[in-house]
Amino acid sequence: MPTDEALPIPDPNLCCSICLNVFSHPVRTACGHVFCGACLQSWLAQKAQCPECRAPVVDAARDRFAERLVSNVEGVCTFRSHGCGWRGRRGDMAGHLSTDCPAVTICCPNPGCGCEVARSLLPGHLQSCEAGAAPRPTAEQTECPWGCGLLCSNAELEAHKADCLMEPRKLLAAIHKLHAENVRLDAENQTLRHHHEQMPMSPGSESRKRPCAATAAAQHQQQHEEPTAMDS
Repeated sequence: MPTDEALPIPDPNLCCSICLNVFSHPVRTACGHVFCGACLQSWLAQKAQCPECRAPVVDAARDRFAERLVSNVEGVCTFRSHGCGWRGRRGDMAGHLSTDCPAVTICCPNPGCGCEVARSLLPGHLQSCEAGAAPRPTAEQTECPWGCGLLCSNAELEAHKADCLMEPRKLLAAIHKLHAENVRLDAENQTLRHHHEQMPMSPGSESRKRPCAATAAAQHQQQHEEPTAMDS
């Protein structure tokens, strides 16, 4: 279960001034300020200026030095709210998620099953899985350490580990890429909505309305002239 003990307050120099949290995938602008990659991307969609000094910002580069500093900051598991009580260096988070975290969702290794369950529930699922008992590695086979369930020969293991989609760095990169894309699309939608609301009415739309008003006035005048003509 998660511990209630509070984490030490991180160094303010390692916190993003946009989200006020410890840097996640830090990037550095040309003016020398560091922000979370996703936070800066969302900010630049609204203003092409540095949030700190308002200097023009076109792009930002990955800050590997800040990444190394952040990797030593103490943190808790991403799935803390799901019951995982892991606590340690942020740099060890990927390894914890790939092999140990009980709250991570993984696929059943039985061929033809495709069921996804939390790692802590996998043993119970395997006992009742209709796709059959999970294959066990032989002396010549080894199961993928990243948790994808593949069994391969020891000679093929290293090649598979390089290509496995469950490899910690690939998995985290995919998650952050999806998050950044969602933030970018949300900011783009807000910008388009703002431009649409501020867009003045075009002259053509006004000219299309005027004949309608003139036609209505002419019809009204004609209705008043017809009784006069009948009286005469």
